Amino acid sequence: MKYHNPTGATLTPKFIIRADSYKEIGTGHVVRCLALAEQFKVSGGDVTFVSHCESDFLIDQILSVGCEFIPLTCTFPNQIDLQTTLSVIKNSSEAKYHYIWTILDGYQFDSEYQQKIMQSDCNLMVIDDSAHQGYYHTNVLLNQNLGANNIDYVCDPHTTMLLGSKYTLLRSQFTREKIRTRFIPKTATKILVTMGGSDKYNLTSKIIQSIQNIPTNKLEVLAVVGTSNSNFNDIQETAKVSQVPVKIVRETDEMPDLMTWADLAISAAGSTTWELSFMGTPMILVVTEDNQISIADQM
Repeated sequence: MKYHNPTGATLTPKFIIRADSYKEIGTGHVVRCLALAEQFKVSGGDVTFVSHCESDFLIDQILSVGCEFIPLTCTFPNQIDLQTTLSVIKNSSEAKYHYIWTILDGYQFDSEYQQKIMQSDCNLMVIDDSAHQGYYHTNVLLNQNLGANNIDYVCDPHTTMLLGSKYTLLRSQFTREKIRTRFIPKTATKILVTMGGSDKYNLTSKIIQSIQNIPTNKLEVLAVVGTSNSNFNDIQETAKVSQVPVKIVRETDEMPDLMTWADLAISAAGSTTWELSFMGTPMILVVTEDNQISIADQM
């Protein structure tokens, strides 16, 4: 994604990603923006994350892709959030980037926030799930979910709409996987439990306990504990007394391998849904937040 002016000089695009990750909202916004960041970097762009991120693991992943990371201690409607983002845009403009995009991924970025970004003479893309804002001021609106085409978005007249699962944001660890024929056993014995980055209701422990009620001694459970999960000790204790063998994996970048291993996944109905779909892994979806209801219904 290099751009050339009439003289032949190469112009480097700049991408500013504004997304957060903390216990209350999980890791999904940052994780799917990482997929964009990887492609921006491969295409020759410079990428800066502006983020209130409580996960050192995610920050390390952002840095490993070659992105700049600017931390925030608060989030909008605190005005420090917007002021910091506008400052990064201004500095990028002064650095002679001729092509600047800001990407917003989060439910707190309302019409006011979007307008301020647009007024900064910067291109804007908003990533959305459910038309939670009454109006969208943006150049591009992306909703990767099934059923997105049926949502009546109210946007600026010039807005480009990218709607539906053909625009799914998948990280390179998935997209570089070779398409393979998947054998689905009649009876699942290898169970993957993955309840998102924070799992604030401690559903991982509850699912491990519930699996004990299945009348078989052939099960294996692999539980992925997200980077923002504060229930890790409780999950460990639950696994220790489990009659079914349970292995706990934390802070992993090997999800494609784990999904390939599993006969069945029990998963939160968030962004992991599309990763499981891509890998062809049968799944039981659990709605953990209201914004996952539509995804579960459509699936």
